Amino acid sequence: MARLRRMGLPGVPQHAIQRGNNRVVCFGAEEDFAAYAYWLDEYSREYGVAIHAWLFMIHHVHLLLTPAEDDSVSRMMQSLRRSYDVDIKALSPERFALYIAESALLRRVSISSPS
Repeated sequence: MARLRRMGLPGVPQHAIQRGNNRVVCFGAEEDFAAYAYWLDEYSREYGVAIHAWLFMIHHVHLLLTPAEDDSVSRMMQSLRRSYDVDIKALSPERFALYIAESALLRRVSISSPS
């Protein structure tokens, strides 16, 4: 089933949280934080999203932001995640492989856990 569309409220501050799949480590090195910050700046400008505050943690990100249009936040977050994944793969293929493997392992464990 497709994910429901997020409600957009232009001009209203929002708290957004972005996590890795199955809460795996998203930032394994300083370069990872820098890549994410770069893309956050790029896409917030492109989609008209004002960033008021941010907190990067190892497993997730918190953002306080205000969109200019109803779909600004969704479009920004989707583009940000895609570009960040490409950067991490380029910066460190080993870390990206671990990130993917850890995510897949956690998915299998959660799906096949005994009932």
